[in-house]
Amino acid sequence: MKVCTACNRTYTDKTLNFCLEDGSPLIEKRDEAPPTLFMNQPRVTDQTSWKNVDTSQPWQNASNIQPASPTFPAAFKSADQTLPVISLILGVSGVLLSFCCFAGIPLGAAAMITAFLGMNNAGKDPLKYSGRGLAIGGLVLGAIAFLISMLMFLIGIVSG
Repeated sequence: MKVCTACNRTYTDKTLNFCLEDGSPLIEKRDEAPPTLFMNQPRVTDQTSWKNVDTSQPWQNASNIQPASPTFPAAFKSADQTLPVISLILGVSGVLLSFCCFAGIPLGAAAMITAFLGMNNAGKDPLKYSGRGLAIGGLVLGAIAFLISMLMFLIGIVSG
């Protein structure tokens, strides 16, 4: 990608050398280098046992081979799903209780708030937080519970 030195327009055509608008020379825009990835230290092997191994036919000396124990990086740790699960529980409770009493109003509102917070956390830091689908389910059920309770409340006022 090339950038104009005067007007800062960007061009993807690598063959251009001058800006099409003002004729200023274009310079090559270099992307930032990706961040350095730090890996764990390499596994230390026992080099003393290599003296007894016949390296001309390594497939015949399988008795000396020991399986490596798997190590999992921090990315495979389970992410926090607390708020989405709470929003789903509140949404289901709100729908079930919206027909007998007006509990769908506070439960539905609480489900929508916790679902919004859960989706916000999952969007900002997906390695630490997850459960976006649970939060969407809690949001939908919370809205349904809130609307059913409000409808029952309005029907009660009108018929009352």
